[in-house]
Amino acid sequence: MTWLALGGTGGAVALGVVAPVVLLRLRALRAAPRLGLATWLGTALAVVTVLLAVGPLALLADQVPGDPHSLRERFLHCEHVLGSAPLSAGIPVAISAIVGARLVVVGWSTIRRTRSSARRHRMASELVCTPDETTGALVLEHPSPIGYCLPGRPRRVVLSSGALRALDDEELAAVLTHEHAHLDGRHHQLVLLATVLATAVPVLPLLRAGRIQVGLLVERAADESAGRRHGRRVVASALLRMAESRIPEPIPSPAPSLGATESNLRERMVFLLRPSSRPATAASVLVASVTGLVIAPLVVGSGLVGTILVACHVLVRA
Repeated sequence: MTWLALGGTGGAVALGVVAPVVLLRLRALRAAPRLGLATWLGTALAVVTVLLAVGPLALLADQVPGDPHSLRERFLHCEHVLGSAPLSAGIPVAISAIVGARLVVVGWSTIRRTRSSARRHRMASELVCTPDETTGALVLEHPSPIGYCLPGRPRRVVLSSGALRALDDEELAAVLTHEHAHLDGRHHQLVLLATVLATAVPVLPLLRAGRIQVGLLVERAADESAGRRHGRRVVASALLRMAESRIPEPIPSPAPSLGATESNLRERMVFLLRPSSRPATAASVLVASVTGLVIAPLVVGSGLVGTILVACHVLVRA
């Protein structure tokens, strides 16, 4: 099975390089953020899963016919000769071991650090913030308009006194809906997953770009949720008021939090104020779906076929 492991390795690496070039051009992935999250994270997980699987696959024994006469027997013989080289089996095994080890170490340290930061900030917020019965949020006395959510138990939405002064009732309700959409959608876990993958395997452009895009898409998903309930222009107005009223050095929100105005505000405003028409969005969604279902398997498959053809060519010349 070494030829299959080598092909899978080549196909996964090729997909990790080619996929972000294609996905970044698809506006539908940002217009429909749930589709975007599924596409980016699904593709990233597929690549990492293949890289983890090629090592065990390379260690599986190959079946070899004694006298290769038929086409199938020649193919199996070709497979066996390719797999008999120690280096060809060692490459997938080494890649799987490195990727697996980095995922364990990076994942454990990132999750521990994130939980510790969230716990400390939640305890601090309960000491320095004042509960607001009207909004159900914790109010922090600070002139800059700030709004973010803290996952965990109990879940918290934190607003600054500056935000309460800068926003009217409709805009404040939109900001609260935005933050609750983060909590209900468990967006912090998606961001954490993308961060772990990008940190563990930083050499692949797909994972590096995916980390940025997931951060944008969770904000887009929360914007859409608030826009459906309060109207897109109300959400856009609230984001603009908070961005324009911020002082030069506001209090930074903690790592596990998701703030209303902290990620790609300009691009989010474009989608809020100029939403795609339904026919155009439907066509883009179809293109994105075809890309995920057809192009990705073709890239991985090309790695498999290319490995087989090269191996057979070398054997024929030998």
